Amino acid sequence: MRKACWIVLMGLSSVVPVNAQRLKKADKLVSTGIAGDMSLLTGDSVFEGHTQTSTPPAPCMFAASQLAQMGLLGEADSGQFIKTLLVDEGKIIGSGCSLSLDGNSLKPGSDFFPLAGSPQGHAEGSTGVSLNERGLPWIYDLKYDLEAEKETPGFDMHKLLENKSLDAKKKGATALILYNSSKIADSISFEKNDSVSHYAIPVIYLTRTISKVVFKDPTAYIQVNLSVSIQKKQYYIHFVEGMMNNGAGNLVLLHASLDSAGSAVALVELTRLIRHSGWKQHDYLVIGYSGGVETDSAIWTRLPKEPVAYDLEVQRMIPDPTKPQISVMAAFAEDKWEYLFHKAKDNYISLQYTKVTPTNHVVNNYPYFCFSTAGPVIPKSQDYDREALAIRYIYKMMEAADKP
Repeated sequence: MRKACWIVLMGLSSVVPVNAQRLKKADKLVSTGIAGDMSLLTGDSVFEGHTQTSTPPAPCMFAASQLAQMGLLGEADSGQFIKTLLVDEGKIIGSGCSLSLDGNSLKPGSDFFPLAGSPQGHAEGSTGVSLNERGLPWIYDLKYDLEAEKETPGFDMHKLLENKSLDAKKKGATALILYNSSKIADSISFEKNDSVSHYAIPVIYLTRTISKVVFKDPTAYIQVNLSVSIQKKQYYIHFVEGMMNNGAGNLVLLHASLDSAGSAVALVELTRLIRHSGWKQHDYLVIGYSGGVETDSAIWTRLPKEPVAYDLEVQRMIPDPTKPQISVMAAFAEDKWEYLFHKAKDNYISLQYTKVTPTNHVVNNYPYFCFSTAGPVIPKSQDYDREALAIRYIYKMMEAADKP
């Protein structure tokens, strides 16, 4: 779903008693469709949006197959309904990275960090702060190198550290613990995108706050136990796209996060209603995405060039049986939209309509509506009548907006 901060400008709540009568035939058909969809997805459940393999999660596979069956057009460039993207965020400090000095464990990332080009490895032993011996980790103060090179044009810190690690390895060091006691900034950090530096032995850097305490006695011996672990942070995100092209020349966006079965089903059933409606005033681009906030910018850059009439997001349409309410957040919406919402309203579900101003992450200024409910996960054995009412409500609002 779209992750944004919102400033609430106006809230309008219309609470209507839930109709105890039987559902209309059209609503019951939607309820039956939802139940069938949920059975294919083994009930409403939340999925991890990012995947470690290129295989899309079940809600994405389900949504893509349903859009294809409805006759929508696949993604413009490939004609496929699912697009999988590999996201590479570079290197991260691994979970196995650790350092203890004299039995005191330090926190990776804040007290110390490995250099990104360091090999994985483990080293331990009682080593001197100023006395370097074979077969032990070495402790090295960068102070003198920095003072000697501070006036050198084009000084290359990475090259210096590579040479230090290679020289230390040749002299029998098993690891290198670096620190800087000088007042000269060294600009050393964990550089997640560094693919150039390569160190001969495990190398870690101790922050000034820690080093000035533990290394204050240059004659001391310290029991060192360290492990260097660096991993690559890579994962896959997935898009589902289908186009309902009516040749209208203006577009309605219909989208949902596919990180839950409930959102996938809401998107599919609403698309099915629109498909069977015969509406011709707009084209409809249906987009589902799995992976969370990081995917939003990728969605918006893939939009067609035609004007966008409005953008509608659906979340898990599962009203609480004790408080059947649908919530709508509206951004960049003129007053006429409030009228359309009331025109579409029925007697069996209450409406919470709120005008908001997005403060970040929303880059477009066409009307945007986010529909959600506060309901819990529905047990597999329970009927889906109230979810059907929520989806039918959205459909009726769109029907009112589709009329010229």
